[in-house]
Amino acid sequence: METDPNIQKFIEIIDSAVALNIVNQYKNEDSKMYMAAAHWLAEFGTVEINMGRATGKSRYINKRATSCDLVICSTEEEKRHVFKNVTHVSTAREVRDTIEMTGRYRGRKFPDNTSWNKIYVDEPQMIFRERHARAEFFDLVGNYCNQVIMLGTPTR
Repeated sequence: METDPNIQKFIEIIDSAVALNIVNQYKNEDSKMYMAAAHWLAEFGTVEINMGRATGKSRYINKRATSCDLVICSTEEEKRHVFKNVTHVSTAREVRDTIEMTGRYRGRKFPDNTSWNKIYVDEPQMIFRERHARAEFFDLVGNYCNQVIMLGTPTR
């Protein structure tokens, strides 16, 4: 249990949003028949919450990510230090390199030919800086992930 009451409240809010998103996914399951997997995941399988600095976003990911999940963070340093206890972590550069390597990436698995239960994206505004990077990311993981949770800081 988190000792800081504000961080604990933030964790509860994210957990509620994730649970509500799963309910919404079930309600919209029929949409999968006529939507591309990447589009469906972006529309119905994504939770995105933007909060200020030092609100517990990375701490939340560390607490909730399991060995069936992937965490994407900004830098190699963050990967080594902030998410050192998480089983599967990739950096923004690794995501961009995978997208570039696979050409039009549709139908490719990322990374290591694995499917993920959840993909947590820490600071998505840092990961998806390029114009079409977000759409390319969903094209890459659309068939291989059940839910994307993006926790970031609002941009100006």
